[in-house]
Amino acid sequence: MIMCVVRMRMMPMTIHRFGRSRSTFPVTFPPSFSFLQTSSFHTWSYTNILIFTLSTLTFLNILDVIAAKILGKLFPKRIPSRAPDRPFTKFEIFFINFNRLFTVWFNSLLIKETSTDPFISWSYDSMSTTKGLLDVGIGFFVLFFVDDALYYIWHRSLHYGFLYRLIHKHHHKNISPGALTDDAYNANPIEFIVTAFFFLGSINLLKLVLPSLHVISVVAFASVNATLAAINHSRIDMDLGSWIYSSKNHDEHHGRGHGNYAQFLKIIDVFGGTRVEWSGDEGKNR
Repeated sequence: MIMCVVRMRMMPMTIHRFGRSRSTFPVTFPPSFSFLQTSSFHTWSYTNILIFTLSTLTFLNILDVIAAKILGKLFPKRIPSRAPDRPFTKFEIFFINFNRLFTVWFNSLLIKETSTDPFISWSYDSMSTTKGLLDVGIGFFVLFFVDDALYYIWHRSLHYGFLYRLIHKHHHKNISPGALTDDAYNANPIEFIVTAFFFLGSINLLKLVLPSLHVISVVAFASVNATLAAINHSRIDMDLGSWIYSSKNHDEHHGRGHGNYAQFLKIIDVFGGTRVEWSGDEGKNR
């Protein structure tokens, strides 16, 4: 859901190899980008804040283009709408813009954390071997699963009692979301912020099972996460297999108001006993 791309040319540095260490950290950014890892967002210059903010928001718009234009053509089938389209209220527009600005700050934190954490590998040479590429793939899929499992627990809890009424009900006002990232970001900021920090929490949990995690795994996960979050709210019928991902899962969740609590992976709902098949019938929020 959350990601930005910063183009940089890495200076010579000591490298923490994926799978074993042969040197020390932190990795060193070029002087032009050193502010990303040496200072907090609120201490940046106005110029750096402006450039970083515009870069992040531009990337979010690019994700909409990727989802709507590219993936929309690869998966031409559309999910029937359960309700007429409606404009966002002023309150919803405020939440969307607040969450977008929070994403800017969170990306700055994410870059700082991943560039100073010895667990994150920035090794070039590890990518030239089959094992290195395999490690990157394993890191991506484990991170993807752990993050979605944490989200499942959080999302399911949001459908009970006062948590639903206070926090999550806002996101369920639209039973047929189709505005891509705008609908994905149309959530109570409390929900959005907690969900974002599952990203860093998942990375820390991976330290229990993996020797290290390559930065490419992190970038790939963030990009795929954000793109699929847009697809979940696009009406695009994207199906990657009965045990993996289908955008109809989240559509059914919005229609029924319950079930399919995992954001992406069907298998998590299967094991949690909360899997519901897409019916196409108009749902009703609780």
